[in-house]
Formats: sequence, C-alpha cells, structure tokens
Amino acid sequence: MLYFSELKGKRVLTEDGIFVGKLDDLIFLLSEKPILTKLVIKDANKQETIIPFIDLKKINNDIKIKKNYITGKLEANELYILKNLLDKQIIDLKGNKIVRVNDIAIQDKNEFYVAGVDIGFLGILRWFKIEKIISQVLNLFKLKISSNFLSWTEIQPLELARGKVQLKNKEEKLKKVPPEDLADYLETTNVANAQRILKILDEKQAAEVINSLNLNFQLVLLRHYPPAKAAILINLLEVDE
Repeated sequence: MLYFSELKGKRVLTEDGIFVGKLDDLIFLLSEKPILTKLVIKDANKQETIIPFIDLKKINNDIKIKKNYITGKLEANELYILKNLLDKQIIDLKGNKIVRVNDIAIQDKNEFYVAGVDIGFLGILRWFKIEKIISQVLNLFKLKISSNFLSWTEIQPLELARGKVQLKNKEEKLKKVPPEDLADYLETTNVANAQRILKILDEKQAAEVINSLNLNFQLVLLRHYPPAKAAILINLLEVDE
C-alpha cells in the first residue's frame, strides 16, 4: 500500500535517466474501482505534463517512466487526487458523518487504484515526514496511533470536479447525517451546491439543516428559491429564526 503523501514531490525520470519533473498529482477514474489513469508532472518552470499510467515503469526512490512516453489530458470521467479529493470533506457512509481527507491510500499490487482515504491524525503526520518519529516516541509510553482508514466503498465525495455534487445512490445515507454537521459543510460551499444537497432531503429535513445555518447564509440561500418554495421552508423553521 502506498500513500499519496509519499509520492507527491518525487522526481520523475525516464528509464534512461532524463529528468522530466516532479510528481504533482495523480488522476483517477471516477468509478466503483477508481483506477489511477495518469500522472501529473510539473517541471522546474511549473509547466504541467500529463502522462498516461501505462507509461509508468516503476516506483521506488524515484518514479521511472518509459523513454518514449506520450502525453494526455483529463477526460470527462476522471478526477485529480490533489485537486478534487485531498483535504476535501466527504461523507463517511459507515459512520454517517462528514469528515476530512488527510491522505489517500493507493493499492499498488497488480494494478494501481485508490483504495481509500486516511481521515486520522496519522495522515497529517505523514505529510510532515514525522510519522515514524512520533510513533517511536509514543511507543516509549506504550501509546499507539493508527490510521483512521475508510475504504472507497465507505466514503462519498460531496463536492467534485467543476462544482458538481456526486451522490450516486446514497441518498438514504445522506439523510442520516446530523443536520448540524451537514449545515457546517454547506457553509463552506456555494449556494448552488447547497441547493443540490438540500433537494435530496425532504422539506422537513431540509428545514432542519437550514435552521442550523448561520443567519446570513440562510438569507442568501432562501433568496435563491422560488417564493413559494422559500415560504414552505420558512414555515418549517423554528419560530424565533
């Protein structure tokens, strides 16, 4: 198992030793099995090159690619790990709560794909390259920290490419998220995404979430509804609000 924090910034060389740049991101297929499809490399001038994963030769201290590699581009059904998944809020379908992604676990046996995400403190330590040091210190006091790992089947990205909210067929799971947790997330997104999420809920549940929003966001959100729909939601809000 690899982690994205261990790969980002690695040097990328051709098999004959020509330096191409450093790994900046990875692209994966948005599917039930999110296979890695492309490498995103940046050179010293910050110029970006996208190379298909089939041109990957091996990963060790450096990343080696084929000498005669080809270039590609992001396709409609693909997403970036760094831009679209890392540090984003997701729904933990198992725990029915909203959490934040601290690192990405990548399966590297036979084929490369996103195995899941680390939402724990260990995922943060990995980025600072102090995971082993902290673990060793804690072991002296017979304490242990472990990855808080969620497999891909247990998570649901809330906000993905181009501002779209992808919920697949997990509406019932979304409805189990506490209204205050969902409200905290909505306050970090835009009105269009907030409306998409609230549309999945019934009017009573939507009103409970809106009631947990701060007053300014409530006003902005309700102004984007047709008057009749806004009136229904307002009637369902707490009287004081």
